[in-house]
Parts: sequence; structure tokens; C-alpha cells
Amino acid sequence: MVQPFQSYFLGLLDDDCWSVFANNACLPDTIQSGEDMKLQIIGKEIVKKCKGLPLAAQSLGGLLRSSRDIRVWNNLLHSNIWETKSKIIPALRINYQHLPPSLKRCFVYCSLFPKNHEFEREELILLWMAEGLLQPPKNGKTLEEVGPKYLRSFFPIPPEDEELEAFELWILDL
Repeated sequence: MVQPFQSYFLGLLDDDCWSVFANNACLPDTIQSGEDMKLQIIGKEIVKKCKGLPLAAQSLGGLLRSSRDIRVWNNLLHSNIWETKSKIIPALRINYQHLPPSLKRCFVYCSLFPKNHEFEREELILLWMAEGLLQPPKNGKTLEEVGPKYLRSFFPIPPEDEELEAFELWILDL
């Protein structure tokens, strides 16, 4: 039996976006210095530009995680990327622009697949290897070991999947 149901529209998630951003940027819960306070003020302005989108807040928080330089945070806040008329969410576009070139190529390669295409992880990694898209490892690892790290940077992998190491998107240990 089919019945109509009432739609529920979510509002903007401003407070939650701040929590997501602060958590991903590793901002302390309590302000311990004047620098922490300035970063928090700038961070809240950045979150406003995310327009309630948690994915954008998460991406930008992760981007700023490794920097406590107020100039870097201000540069992101005042970047002209926010004024573009692009259909791509500006915060996610910034995220893409800061990817290392090797990851950008792999990400773009994924656009060759149709929407909702299902593939095996190993298959995609082998395709990247065949196209020469994976960066040769510096620490004696094989391309097969590097591939899952690249893959994890684009697609969510369940935490119970222990064959993949913890991966930090912006600090590649290759």
C-alpha cells in the first residue's frame, strides 16, 4: 500500500558546521591563547561561507589542520574563490585545488565512470597503475600498497576495514 508522507526539509546546520570544522581543524575546546581566539574568529567566518554544508566545513577544517598561521587562515577567508559563479561548492573547489597533482589525476580519472558505477577497489587501483597515475613510493612500498591510500582520500572506507592504514589526506606518507 502506498501512502503520501510529509516531507521534512533540513535547515542550515550552522552550529553543527562549526563543530565539524573545529574538530577537523583540531581547534582546542578552550581558548588558551590570543592566537587560538583569532583562529576561532576567522574559523567562524569561514564556516559562515560554507553556508551550512558540513562536508564543506569538514574539507576546509582538514585543509587548515596542519597550519596555525593566522595569515594562512585569513588568505582562505578572503580568497576570491568564494565569489566564483561555479556550480561547484567553493569550499570543495578549494579542497580540490590543494590536492597534490598525483591525487588530482586519480580523482579526475574517476570522472570517467558513469554516476553510481560500482567497481572493486583493486580494479580501480590496477587501472590507476596501468595509466601511470600512482606516484612511485619513496619508502620501499609497492604501488599496490600506495593505491589504497589514494583511494581512501576520495571514497569513504568503513573503519572496520583494517587492511587500510589510517590516512591523512593532506600529509601523504608515500
